[in-house]
Amino acid sequence: MKPFVSINSRLIPLQKARISVLNAGYLYGEGLFETLLAVEGKVLFFEKHLERLLNGTKALQITLPMSGPKIKQEILRLLKTNKLSKKVAYVRLCLSADEEQVGSRNRSNSALKRRKTTLVIFAIPFHPFSPEFFKKGGRLILIRSTRNDDFPVVGVKSTNYLTRMMARREILKRGAVEGLLMNQSGRLTEGASSNFFLVKKGVLITPPLSEGLLPGVTRDVIIRLAKKIKIPFQEKPVTIKDLRNADEIFVTSTLKGVMPIRNFEGANKKPGEISATLMSAYESSWSRSP
Repeated sequence: MKPFVSINSRLIPLQKARISVLNAGYLYGEGLFETLLAVEGKVLFFEKHLERLLNGTKALQITLPMSGPKIKQEILRLLKTNKLSKKVAYVRLCLSADEEQVGSRNRSNSALKRRKTTLVIFAIPFHPFSPEFFKKGGRLILIRSTRNDDFPVVGVKSTNYLTRMMARREILKRGAVEGLLMNQSGRLTEGASSNFFLVKKGVLITPPLSEGLLPGVTRDVIIRLAKKIKIPFQEKPVTIKDLRNADEIFVTSTLKGVMPIRNFEGANKKPGEISATLMSAYESSWSRSP
């Protein structure tokens, strides 16, 4: 069966789906996206993803063309159309503004706020990482480029993704599962498509958002779970040395879940007790996801 996508609530065969060449997401990377996981017709942590998306619309001064409940309804309709209601599916939301005055200097702030927006939703079968990665751990590398942590929208999940795409190329080239980015102070912030945690002497540690990182949905879930099950937790800046000396390391994202790390830039690690506990707690939390 050929899949369908939703463009502003219109179901269209994927091969025939089109957006305008004047779309600002295409022209300038002026857009937002969310990656979600749907398990047997249940969209995991939808409200958390929606909250982050709404925060992004405020930062970019664009609007959603439909309400949150309508978006969820549209996702469920798309899952049913693509026969994914009983399976695990990768769901992507992509919101972008339509640019109507390319090359014009006669723009105004009010005109920017009135721009129409396009919301594309697609759902395809999810192909998870090999179970071996979760049993033995993956390899983590350091990306030697820095991010501008003073940039006003550094915490926005925008379609302007070039830094991360370049990082992904290096990750693939070096045969790793993830690569960590640094801020201008030389401290570690996040992965190219994940957040990271370390464990040292029984304490769970991750960088605060003020270091210049995306507020990951899975990151937030893990922090809440750690506090609930009484795992000592700290948010504090993390250096390369801190990570090399960590007892455990794992990365988190919608698609990776909780993935332990076996090696960071030559420093061997192994999945530990806290990583395993949080991995199990995270999977159990799916049933309680709103």
